Amino acid sequence: MATWSRILRSPAMPVRSPPDTGAPFDRPGSRLCHDACVAYDEGLARRVRELIGPDPRLAEKTMFGGLAMLLQGNMAVGVRGDDLIVRTDPGQQEALLTEPGARPFDLTGRPMKGWLLVDASGCAEDDDLRRWVDRGLTYAGDLPPK
Repeated sequence: MATWSRILRSPAMPVRSPPDTGAPFDRPGSRLCHDACVAYDEGLARRVRELIGPDPRLAEKTMFGGLAMLLQGNMAVGVRGDDLIVRTDPGQQEALLTEPGARPFDLTGRPMKGWLLVDASGCAEDDDLRRWVDRGLTYAGDLPPK
């Protein structure tokens, strides 16, 4: 397990104390931020981008220690580590959790309603990934733009 002193000690950055929040530094362009905060499966991100295609309503943003795809300002899907993040209708969450590879999205000990993580086994096939991405895009598309 990495410790703050080990994470913070790199040729590009001086040793510093962690921020008061206890979260890793999130400064755009920071080597620490890129290495420690934004660790996600580039291959899965590429597959998601290919499915989504070019759309001026979509934007990518670093969130949750990974990459998020937002539709009109609302997160639809993302990639965190090796997992796909999918935003869905909270009323469908229990049914969706029965699908292979799906589990609640929980960063703090309190699962977020309507947010799921899908591991590699649940989105390894293109049709499975397409189904999950479509669910996220459909739900985010029904939300008011931000």
